[in-house]
Amino acid sequence: MRSRPAPAAEAGAQLEPVPRVNTYALFGVKRPWSLVAGLCLLSALVLGWRNHLDATFVAATLGVVAWFLDQRNLLRARNIETDTTQEEDEGVEDEQ
Repeated sequence: MRSRPAPAAEAGAQLEPVPRVNTYALFGVKRPWSLVAGLCLLSALVLGWRNHLDATFVAATLGVVAWFLDQRNLLRARNIETDTTQEEDEGVEDEQ
């Protein structure tokens, strides 16, 4: 979700920097699905080289699914932080 431009009345106000996405860490790895995707695609390469085509297809498919899960988690973290920031801003505006 993109942020909308500030109204003309608030144009002179200082803009806050966009907060960085806090990705979760599991066993010291910040993006475990990315690691799983890499391992699956590496195993698909080895299996394809050894001419196990059915296993190659399965491993490559699992790698692509893991990559999509990684991208989904990144997008979800960005949306959660954006929603939290917007809710805090709306709460401050309501009090004034």
